[in-house]
Amino acid sequence: SWRCVPRLHACRHLDSVEKCPGAHQGRRFKAKMSSCRFVLPVGQDFRLRMPSDNISNGAKIGLTEASLSGGAVARGFLAQMSTTRANANAGLMADSLVALILLGCGAYANNSGVLAACVTVALGFLAFTFAEYCVHRWLFHRGDGAMRDGHARHHDEPRGYDALPFFAPPTGMLGVAALLALVLPTGLALLLAGTIAAGYAAYGLGHTIMHVRRFRWRVAVRWAAHHHIHHHHPGMNFGVTTPLWDYVFATRYVSARKRTRDSDVPAQSASVAPGARVRRAALLIGLAVLATLAVPIVLGGRQALAQTLSFPVQSFAALLGLLLISWLARAWKLHVLLQQIGTQQAFMRTLAMSLAIDFAFISTPAGVGGYAASIYYVRRSGASASAATTVTAVDQLLDLGIFVVILPLAGLSLIWSELPTALAFVAFVTSALMIALGLAALLMRRKLANWMLAENALVRRWPGLRRQQVRLQKFLTSLRADIDLLKSSGVRGLMAIAALTTVQWLTRYGVLWATLGLLGHQVSFALTLLLQSLILHAALWTGVPSGGGGAEIGLSAALAAWVPATSMASALIIWRLVTFDVCLVVGIVAVVWLARSGMRTSVVPAQLGPTNTADST
Repeated sequence: SWRCVPRLHACRHLDSVEKCPGAHQGRRFKAKMSSCRFVLPVGQDFRLRMPSDNISNGAKIGLTEASLSGGAVARGFLAQMSTTRANANAGLMADSLVALILLGCGAYANNSGVLAACVTVALGFLAFTFAEYCVHRWLFHRGDGAMRDGHARHHDEPRGYDALPFFAPPTGMLGVAALLALVLPTGLALLLAGTIAAGYAAYGLGHTIMHVRRFRWRVAVRWAAHHHIHHHHPGMNFGVTTPLWDYVFATRYVSARKRTRDSDVPAQSASVAPGARVRRAALLIGLAVLATLAVPIVLGGRQALAQTLSFPVQSFAALLGLLLISWLARAWKLHVLLQQIGTQQAFMRTLAMSLAIDFAFISTPAGVGGYAASIYYVRRSGASASAATTVTAVDQLLDLGIFVVILPLAGLSLIWSELPTALAFVAFVTSALMIALGLAALLMRRKLANWMLAENALVRRWPGLRRQQVRLQKFLTSLRADIDLLKSSGVRGLMAIAALTTVQWLTRYGVLWATLGLLGHQVSFALTLLLQSLILHAALWTGVPSGGGGAEIGLSAALAAWVPATSMASALIIWRLVTFDVCLVVGIVAVVWLARSGMRTSVVPAQLGPTNTADST
């Protein structure tokens, strides 16, 4: 006579149940292995294997630790001790004690402030959950030897006492603290190790309670059900303390009923599911954020991190002010362009669009997502496809035009300074190449258009291409009408847009220069502008969003003659925090707000004129 614990936790989250007497009423009942039967997603029945009581001499079931361990398979005294109840309880107490000691010592030795301590604790819990998921999925379910065999024993006997020797995890946590102290300040190293130890202790206690207790609080029931489902579907739900990484890596169990409901939705045309693309993008962004933190710390050591944490809050606010000016300038430029094509909307919505487009640029390799995001959001504002393409193209051409002018000016200022003239030569050559490519595209535009629209052998062989040519010709006609509409603003309007573009990039690229100045290193603004223009755009092609890691290495090497390694590493961390991390967070908020707000725009027909009649289709 016992409680059907797995059935209670999982019955609302697994597939349909044919019979499970007494589970919902919470009564004790006598049950054989055939009492609970589930229907698998593929329609194949299997019988739930009830966990057998492995406690000898009728001992009462207590809080035991079914931990991530394969030690029970080994032989000898340690292997025998690892299967005892005393070792499991001693392990829980030792893990909790070491976590409390490390956290207390870290809080006492911390000299980096409350904010740094809170961020360290949050990162520690995140690191532990990720390590727990990786160990559980790739070592205990795909590995070989004692680890996999020991975890298989836990699946056979969920209430067993298989655990690591009680002294092994605390010893490992102390070793982790010693290694972290070589890189981080002592207080933060102890806090980080203590948080990881606390996560491990919470995992052991929570894992034990899941298998021996019955919850009534809905949140606790769903939390325990996530793990109990793993025992019935070993290839899913690897997270124990949190299902976060199961969502990220698409290993969360989905019931057959929900899959049937989702299958009614039309299938996606892409070969890769949207969820997989989102997870892939999240992994790339995470890699970029990690690279922007790891590379400067490796270059500057723990002193760089300590100098970053001691950066004044007022100085950080000043850098955020520069970033805010850049945001407003870019949003106002986009707002003016939308007005010129006849789209009227509130400036706050245009600001959100600009932030969302900026998020797409910095979160995708080589910034390719920014172009698609720009066309998408401009179209959602009420513009046609050709108008959205025109606005995006004009925006990018203005950026290129500003750099074509800024780079030679920066090079000229370097000639009359003590800086190497090779940088000025690189600036002149880069600007000349962009001008040459622009002129070539301008001169060849008619020939290229005639070649694409004229009748040729390919069109005669495949008549379907003719329909595509007709569609392309209509699109180009609308595109010319939109360009003429933008030209109607006159020289004054174009100069205003160019001025906004200049403010946008000077303030954005001025953050690094201001950071170095606040750290006490006066570097030429022209030098930092030139280096960022060249190195950042080159690092974009590394495949990491925003050139994470590559830009830090290039800038630190280029400025090594003027800025010490420690200060340069600290400046790079602060620079990336302002221009990358803050932009990511604000961009996500803007994307969510735009998705929830829908389209609240209007197109003014009076401003379209007769040349845009083809666009209305």
